[in-house]
Amino acid sequence: MKNKLSKLNFIFLTAIMVVMMLSCGGNNGDDDKTVAENTLTINVARGGKTASFTATFNIPTVPPPGGGDKYPVIVAFGGLDGVDTFMGSKGNPAQYALDNGYANIAVNTGSVAADGNSRTGAFYTLYPYAESQTGVLMAWAWGASKVLDALEAGAGEELGISFEHTMIQGTSRNGKAAAVAGAFEDRFKVVIPTSSGAGGLGMGRYNSAGQTYNYNSGNYFSYNSGGGTWTVDGSNPQSFASIKGDSGGGWFNSKFQTFSSYEALPFDQHFLAALCAADDRYLFMVNGFEWDKWTNVPGFFMCFEETLPVYELLGIPENLAVSMHRSRHGLEQEDMVKIINYTNHVWYGKALDFSGFDIENKPKPTDWNDFLVKLHQTPFSYDISPSNNAIYEEEKQNALTTLPDVLGGVSTAVGWSARREAIKQILQENAYGIWRSGEGETVTYSIN
Repeated sequence: MKNKLSKLNFIFLTAIMVVMMLSCGGNNGDDDKTVAENTLTINVARGGKTASFTATFNIPTVPPPGGGDKYPVIVAFGGLDGVDTFMGSKGNPAQYALDNGYANIAVNTGSVAADGNSRTGAFYTLYPYAESQTGVLMAWAWGASKVLDALEAGAGEELGISFEHTMIQGTSRNGKAAAVAGAFEDRFKVVIPTSSGAGGLGMGRYNSAGQTYNYNSGNYFSYNSGGGTWTVDGSNPQSFASIKGDSGGGWFNSKFQTFSSYEALPFDQHFLAALCAADDRYLFMVNGFEWDKWTNVPGFFMCFEETLPVYELLGIPENLAVSMHRSRHGLEQEDMVKIINYTNHVWYGKALDFSGFDIENKPKPTDWNDFLVKLHQTPFSYDISPSNNAIYEEEKQNALTTLPDVLGGVSTAVGWSARREAIKQILQENAYGIWRSGEGETVTYSIN
């Protein structure tokens, strides 16, 4: 089947679109994608009702990176980012993944659940909002979970896709959904929320509005060079009101609408990130830092800092990584190069290979340990720029005054297991709605 598909069906088309970002949510994740002509239709039956949605897929034409006949797969809400000429980004992340043996599956989020407050789509056909109290982000996460069900039901064998080496990615509002999917669906082994901002991995309590930050990326492992400053809009596009209103209101449940501020919430976004912590799972946080400033980049880094103690408690700090690029609201090829080197090593034991990675004479990782050090760094030179350090630390301390403790006093890995379940309940009840694990569902699929 795989050989037949390789010969007949895989013609790739790169679509380049210029889409200006919407307030808070950014784009829908549908721009700048490599578009596949191959469709996976997923049918779900539950309680006498049936619903369907679609996903498109690309299969590599090179051998799998781990040998054998199964490809690792990146499931992406809306599809992986492709060529971006708008911000002058280099390369094509989607094509780079294919060229390195990683299959792509793009979930058609609109057919899973409409973006907004209509509460329509496949998910709400099976789980009406009055019954489920589930927001759109959680509904999209359910859709990604059904892709895994289809792979396990036979689509993986037909397409030559591994359902053990699975990744979930999304950009902007889709990045929020990727964070939610990673938190609640343990079968996704690598979680890559990208430019996710408020409701994703941007700490709500960290207020960067009106602040000017310095950066010096001269030695940062990135395409970018030099230094400079960037100032966050004084109106704070990541305000609490902004994600409760407009289309953002549909992302969450009704209980979320009753809160008046980030500080009133019984959680912050490090709770979401911490749910990805496990021996066999990896959280790879991605964000821009200059042009993407409206996504609360310092709050993103604070989320990383406040999540790290959970990984350290479990003895797996190497399972948490961060990659930052300068310009794009989305995934850049430099991020994908880091991600694939990372997964090739942890999954297949492969040596690092940064050949052909143009980072303008900056020091590349010398070995795995050096790579891990670089994956815990940012281009913000706090130690070089005292004024910037003061700004970040002052706002961070303000945020910490009302920040709930993600560990909740837990000091052992055994204790974390119960705390993790408690965090799931907090997030479901107060923001994202009920997670549906598939009980009572029957999943079938067809491939076109």
